[in-house]
Amino acid sequence: MSATLAALLFAAAPLAAVDQASIDAVIAGIYKHYARDDIAAASWEQPVFSAQTGALIRRWQRVMPENELDGLNDADWFCQCQDWNPKAFRARITARQVTATGMVRVRMTLDHGGGNVSRQHMILRKEKGQWRVDDLIAPGFETGLKQALRETIAEDEKLQR
Repeated sequence: MSATLAALLFAAAPLAAVDQASIDAVIAGIYKHYARDDIAAASWEQPVFSAQTGALIRRWQRVMPENELDGLNDADWFCQCQDWNPKAFRARITARQVTATGMVRVRMTLDHGGGNVSRQHMILRKEKGQWRVDDLIAPGFETGLKQALRETIAEDEKLQR
């Protein structure tokens, strides 16, 4: 069997029920605070990221300008917003897809309330038995959070010189 055919077959593999439940729990955990309006920490401080994405976040935090916005710290990453209506906020999973690399793409619709609806998807990677956010593609992160981190790190490093 060719590698391409094997990859296509793997990509079409259904998500195991236990993985689906774990992924849904991760997503619910990320978004539960928006309905209660009690977000205690910034998105980038949440312990939900893969090792690779976490390393990029730590690198970005080391070079971000003090007391200045740099494009990544001016809005919440997960809702791509600064304001939302906690009574109306809803995050709804619309699809889950296993990728050829064994990660899972989770497509979602976010309703911030007041008619403000957006679509995004997360790429989750399983590490040490737990599903972690590896990337986020959303309005503001059209090429992904990881790419936005790389670009912002490069810009912030230039400002430090």
